Amino acid sequence: RGSPASAVKALLAKIDDVSWRVRTTVAGLLGGLLATLVEVVKAAAGKKGKGKQIAAAAVSSSEDSEEEDTEEEETEEEEGSGSDESDEDDLSSRPFGCLQLPKNLEREAGAALYIGRFDAHSSARSAFVGEWKRLVSHSARALRLCLKQLTARLLGALADGDEDAQRVAGEALSEVVAKMGDRVFVELLPALRAGLRAPEAHRRVGVCFGLAQAVRAAPREQVRGAAAELLPALTAALCDEVAGVRDAATQALGTLQRAAGSEVLTQALDALLEETAAGGAREEAARRGLTAVTSVKPQAVLPALTAALLPPSSASIAGRAPRVPAYRSRALSAALPAASVALGGNLPALVLPLIRTAKLTHALVDAMEAAALKKEGEAEPLSEVAEADAAAAAEALEELAEAVDEDTVSELGSLLSALSRGELSAAIALSVGGSENVVEPA
Repeated sequence: RGSPASAVKALLAKIDDVSWRVRTTVAGLLGGLLATLVEVVKAAAGKKGKGKQIAAAAVSSSEDSEEEDTEEEETEEEEGSGSDESDEDDLSSRPFGCLQLPKNLEREAGAALYIGRFDAHSSARSAFVGEWKRLVSHSARALRLCLKQLTARLLGALADGDEDAQRVAGEALSEVVAKMGDRVFVELLPALRAGLRAPEAHRRVGVCFGLAQAVRAAPREQVRGAAAELLPALTAALCDEVAGVRDAATQALGTLQRAAGSEVLTQALDALLEETAAGGAREEAARRGLTAVTSVKPQAVLPALTAALLPPSSASIAGRAPRVPAYRSRALSAALPAASVALGGNLPALVLPLIRTAKLTHALVDAMEAAALKKEGEAEPLSEVAEADAAAAAEALEELAEAVDEDTVSELGSLLSALSRGELSAAIALSVGGSENVVEPA
């Protein structure tokens, strides 16, 4: 005959089976086995208690015992009492009280039963809920005891490529965070950070999903305290080569921003803008991240991005602004497809610096700027730099034209008409007042 531990292990191996019928059966068998083990422990404790009462009565009725025998009996009684206290301590550290099982295995079973309460199929879900209620009288205490095993199982399920498994784990994680708060965050944060850098794309997707669920359920104060710890890894996920990971990370960032405030977006944006100047693979990754961050809250991100990347539009009209470096135009090109809803009122600030740079030639470069570049030991010929900047600005303008929707096309038309007619005052008015000062061309 196999041991109870072997039976529990065999049932746990099938508890996540693809068949809901198997999961339902396993829930009943596992719950029934654990309940039987609990009854055996209670029965044994009852017999032990009766034995103790009989022994105590025998000792108290032995009036003619010698002093040494009395001391030996007292010692034996103390030792027995210590054993009982040890059993009580062991029971207090177990979710169900199955002394026949290794403690970690019992906690593993508790974690599996708890997660099963969120099963996608109603029959399996009902079975898990019923067994959990039969075994657990204090849910918060049981969760606290199973927390380590529960966290490991949840993260494993979130990393699973199966969408149902990820959904179940996400719902369970949300409830655990809502009930346990700080304790869960302490356990989860290191694991979530590590999961966001997992080599498998489906694991990174699952962890992003779980992060969003945890942030949604946690109190805002806890989220604000954890945001700085999570943001670097989440920002890296926003730059991921796999589109599914970027999408999941974008959703997680949106949830984090709603809970912790817009400063989350500002910090992510600052980190990504710094990377755009690095060139090569780092710049390419940062541009992917900029697209993701802009899509979270374009009305807030686009003005900040424009201010960080482009000179003031009024300076561009007057010809005083420097040209826009190519890497900045490329960064803007990456953000524009996600910012179409925020273009209204921002077009002059975007269009005017880009147009000036796109039309720039070596002959138009200010002599002082050329002298400064030579003095700094510029390795690349100035004309090639200017041409690269002009080409990148032209590409950004093409992206801008693609992003313009029906609500902003008239504003763009008015701006371009004013520039084509050389009406600098009208263009300046547009740049200062935005769409409110737009005058339709005749």
